[in-house]
Amino acid sequence: MARNISRRAFAAGAAALITGTVLQPVSAQVPSNAIGQNPVGSPVAIYDELGNERAKITVTEFIDPFLDWSDYGAPQRGERFVLATIQVEATGARPLDVSSYDFKLLDDQGIIYSYGYVSRSDASMVSHPDLEDASMLPGETITGSIALNIPEVVVLSQMIFTGYGENNEFLYLLADISPTT
Repeated sequence: MARNISRRAFAAGAAALITGTVLQPVSAQVPSNAIGQNPVGSPVAIYDELGNERAKITVTEFIDPFLDWSDYGAPQRGERFVLATIQVEATGARPLDVSSYDFKLLDDQGIIYSYGYVSRSDASMVSHPDLEDASMLPGETITGSIALNIPEVVVLSQMIFTGYGENNEFLYLLADISPTT
């Protein structure tokens, strides 16, 4: 029995050498920047469970604190607003669903902050239109902004993208938004 397994392994190895084909696990096919830190303005590739690129997401602008709220929408005591402008390009072969709820903030203590309502001024809605939820076809690109309210004392670290695949969950670090010193 062990001899048959050894022969099969040898035959598979020989076939790979002859054809020049070496199979890698899916995780080896995904570039390391899929979960790395990137500066604002750098695109991050998003992959499916099989290692196929689905999208490129870029945080094009990050404003902290964001001060252009409506007359009746100032932050509550102890809070501040931040705003991120995001570009999503559907690069895969299948449609891509995108929601503003997929984008979150990570602080330096590992706490995640989700989408929250921020009442923005009319001028800010023109200069930074909302990121609309979309079912994108391959090749389409959308751009929009999301505003979040967070505790005033929080030190932010990363803008992240989260979601669900067919059989798993995923998290991508999109941009390093930590304060510069």
